[in-house]
Amino acid sequence: KSAKTLRTLQLRFEKYDLGISMKTEKTVYPVGTKEITVIISNNNSRTLFFGVDYGIARKKGDEWIALNTSTVFNSLGIGVEKGRNYDFKAWMYNLVNDNKPGTYKIYKRIGFDGSRKEWYMSAEFRIE
Repeated sequence: KSAKTLRTLQLRFEKYDLGISMKTEKTVYPVGTKEITVIISNNNSRTLFFGVDYGIARKKGDEWIALNTSTVFNSLGIGVEKGRNYDFKAWMYNLVNDNKPGTYKIYKRIGFDGSRKEWYMSAEFRIE
Protein backbone atom coordinates (compact mmCIF):
# COMPACT_ATOMS: atom_id res chain seq x y z
CA LYS A 1 0.00 0.00 0.00
CA SER A 2 1.08 3.49 -0.78
CA ALA A 3 1.89 5.86 2.06
CA LYS A 4 0.39 8.66 0.01
CA THR A 5 -2.54 10.45 1.65
CA LEU A 6 -5.61 10.99 -0.50
CA ARG A 7 -7.26 14.40 -0.32
CA THR A 8 -11.02 14.26 -0.61
CA LEU A 9 -12.37 17.17 -2.60
CA GLN A 10 -14.50 19.38 -0.33
CA LEU A 11 -15.87 21.82 -2.89
CA ARG A 12 -19.46 22.66 -3.79
CA PHE A 13 -20.14 22.73 -7.49
CA GLU A 14 -23.06 25.05 -8.19
CA LYS A 15 -25.56 24.04 -10.85
CA TYR A 16 -27.12 27.25 -12.09
CA ASP A 17 -28.19 27.97 -15.63
CA LEU A 18 -26.17 31.12 -16.16
CA GLY A 19 -25.46 30.51 -19.83
CA ILE A 20 -21.96 29.32 -18.95
CA SER A 21 -20.58 25.87 -19.65
CA MET A 22 -17.36 23.96 -19.14
CA LYS A 23 -16.68 20.71 -20.98
CA THR A 24 -13.83 18.54 -22.19
CA GLU A 25 -13.11 18.20 -25.89
CA LYS A 26 -13.96 14.46 -25.72
CA THR A 27 -15.98 12.49 -23.19
CA VAL A 28 -13.60 9.48 -23.16
CA TYR A 29 -9.79 9.40 -23.29
CA PRO A 30 -7.40 6.43 -23.39
CA VAL A 31 -5.24 5.45 -20.43
CA GLY A 32 -1.94 7.35 -20.68
CA THR A 33 -3.47 10.58 -22.03
CA LYS A 34 -1.14 13.43 -21.05
CA GLU A 35 -3.42 16.44 -21.53
CA ILE A 36 -7.13 17.19 -21.74
CA THR A 37 -8.50 20.14 -23.72
CA VAL A 38 -11.17 22.00 -21.75
CA ILE A 39 -13.58 24.52 -23.27
CA ILE A 40 -15.30 27.24 -21.23
CA SER A 41 -18.19 28.92 -23.10
CA ASN A 42 -19.82 32.17 -22.05
CA ASN A 43 -23.34 32.97 -23.27
CA ASN A 44 -24.05 35.26 -20.33
CA SER A 45 -24.20 39.03 -20.83
CA ARG A 46 -21.47 39.50 -18.20
CA THR A 47 -17.76 38.88 -18.80
CA LEU A 48 -16.31 35.82 -17.04
CA PHE A 49 -13.09 36.27 -15.11
CA PHE A 50 -10.75 33.55 -13.80
CA GLY A 51 -7.12 32.52 -13.49
CA VAL A 52 -5.06 29.81 -15.16
CA ASP A 53 -5.15 27.46 -12.15
CA TYR A 54 -7.28 24.29 -12.18
CA GLY A 55 -7.63 21.02 -10.32
CA ILE A 56 -8.24 17.41 -11.31
CA ALA A 57 -10.11 14.79 -9.29
CA ARG A 58 -10.95 11.09 -9.71
CA LYS A 59 -14.21 9.58 -8.51
CA LYS A 60 -13.81 6.88 -5.88
CA GLY A 61 -17.17 5.55 -4.71
CA ASP A 62 -19.25 8.62 -3.84
CA GLU A 63 -16.24 10.89 -3.27
CA TRP A 64 -13.93 12.89 -5.49
CA ILE A 65 -10.22 12.46 -4.71
CA ALA A 66 -8.01 15.44 -5.61
CA LEU A 67 -5.05 14.49 -7.79
CA ASN A 68 -1.66 16.13 -8.03
CA THR A 69 -1.39 19.14 -10.33
CA SER A 70 1.11 21.93 -10.54
CA THR A 71 1.34 23.96 -7.35
CA VAL A 72 2.76 26.93 -9.25
CA PHE A 73 0.65 28.92 -11.69
CA ASN A 74 1.24 32.31 -13.27
CA SER A 75 -1.04 34.93 -11.78
CA LEU A 76 -2.96 35.83 -14.92
CA GLY A 77 -6.52 37.11 -15.16
CA ILE A 78 -8.51 35.83 -18.13
CA GLY A 79 -11.69 37.54 -19.31
CA VAL A 80 -14.21 35.81 -21.58
CA GLU A 81 -16.89 38.03 -23.09
CA LYS A 82 -20.42 37.02 -24.11
CA GLY A 83 -20.49 34.64 -27.07
CA ARG A 84 -16.82 33.69 -26.67
CA ASN A 85 -15.02 30.49 -25.70
CA TYR A 86 -11.78 29.93 -23.85
CA ASP A 87 -9.84 26.68 -24.35
CA PHE A 88 -7.03 25.44 -22.13
CA LYS A 89 -4.95 22.30 -21.68
CA ALA A 90 -5.20 20.45 -18.37
CA TRP A 91 -2.12 18.31 -17.80
CA MET A 92 -2.80 14.90 -16.22
CA TYR A 93 0.66 14.53 -14.58
CA ASN A 94 0.84 10.80 -15.30
CA LEU A 95 4.23 10.47 -13.58
CA VAL A 96 2.76 11.34 -10.17
CA ASN A 97 -0.91 10.32 -10.58
CA ASP A 98 -2.22 6.79 -11.02
CA ASN A 99 -4.59 7.73 -13.87
CA LYS A 100 -6.31 4.37 -14.11
CA PRO A 101 -9.66 3.81 -15.86
CA GLY A 102 -12.48 5.70 -14.19
CA THR A 103 -14.42 8.96 -13.99
CA TYR A 104 -12.52 12.24 -13.61
CA LYS A 105 -13.29 15.93 -13.44
CA ILE A 106 -11.34 19.07 -14.10
CA TYR A 107 -12.51 21.92 -11.89
CA LYS A 108 -11.89 25.64 -11.89
CA ARG A 109 -12.83 28.68 -9.79
CA ILE A 110 -14.74 31.21 -11.90
CA GLY A 111 -16.49 34.53 -11.36
CA PHE A 112 -17.78 37.57 -13.21
CA ASP A 113 -15.52 40.51 -13.95
CA GLY A 114 -16.03 43.20 -11.29
CA SER A 115 -17.71 40.83 -8.81
CA ARG A 116 -16.30 39.20 -5.67
CA LYS A 117 -18.63 36.20 -5.92
CA GLU A 118 -16.88 33.12 -7.28
CA TRP A 119 -17.92 29.52 -7.75
CA TYR A 120 -16.46 26.26 -9.02
CA MET A 121 -17.32 24.76 -12.36
CA SER A 122 -16.24 21.34 -13.56
CA ALA A 123 -16.13 19.11 -16.63
CA GLU A 124 -16.34 15.34 -16.27
CA PHE A 125 -14.72 12.76 -18.53
CA ARG A 126 -13.73 9.10 -18.46
CA ILE A 127 -10.42 7.33 -18.91
CA GLU A 128 -10.86 3.85 -20.41
